[in-house]
Amino acid sequence: MTLVIGFTFYIAVVNLPQRFQIVAGDGAVIAGIKLLPMMAASAIGSFAAGGLSRKRDLTSHVLVVGLAVQVLGYGLMSSVSKEHGTPAAIYGYQVFIGLGFGASIASATIMVPLRFGTNSDYVGISINSIGDDWHGLTHRVAATQGALTQMRSFGGSIGLAIGVIIFNTKIRSSVTQKEALQPQQIAALFKSPLAIESFSRPQQALVSGVYAEAFAQQMRVATYISALGLLLSLCTFEYNPFKMSAVLAEAVDSNGPSMLAAIEQGGKTTTQSSIDAERGEVKVVAVTKGTAV
Repeated sequence: MTLVIGFTFYIAVVNLPQRFQIVAGDGAVIAGIKLLPMMAASAIGSFAAGGLSRKRDLTSHVLVVGLAVQVLGYGLMSSVSKEHGTPAAIYGYQVFIGLGFGASIASATIMVPLRFGTNSDYVGISINSIGDDWHGLTHRVAATQGALTQMRSFGGSIGLAIGVIIFNTKIRSSVTQKEALQPQQIAALFKSPLAIESFSRPQQALVSGVYAEAFAQQMRVATYISALGLLLSLCTFEYNPFKMSAVLAEAVDSNGPSMLAAIEQGGKTTTQSSIDAERGEVKVVAVTKGTAV
């Protein structure tokens, strides 16, 4: 799942600024500033994903919605005008992409500790009482989180490679461009589209038109991959999401005997947790030598 999310996000975060520079003629700083709507929306989406799962485990629901919003954003982005300049609509489309990415990647990350079971396997309840099970659990969670990050980066690398292939294919298939450019100029474009800065005005206009077509195709590919991710996310959907407070209460109840045993040993500080089921709050009490502090 994170491979798909990384694929689509990286292809946008790299190729959008290039479009601003090549098609609209913006400088590097302005191109970065124009990317802010997507980055800001990504942060908002991540924050909202965590907040929505505060009372119930709605991570699967948010993941599905986030990927659906991504499909919409990339679909709209593929329809952007190929003319010179930056259409105002492109900023709105960035918001859809950013919200979708932020919500989906945050949900995928939160899912990890919630899918390792309840009882003593739940992350975050009384480390001392869990004992050896805690270390095994944290290792599994850490390994899984690391794998998620690696797969996201791996997917992004694939997305960038495909984006370059699409542009290079457009360059090779453009007969008009082959006639207007020198072989060394075409070779420079294969290395980086930003090589057009050294071209003449007519040559820059020609290359920008080809890049605009390549960009639209890149966004169509991202749309298809996002749709694939949407289908995969349906496999995680939960029709009856559990209450977070219920899971925490079950974890505390199951760990109660081990907590008391640790307290009776004396000379050791442990931690007890209690749950306010109505408000979904966790209360922690430190205990030293059998006396609550």
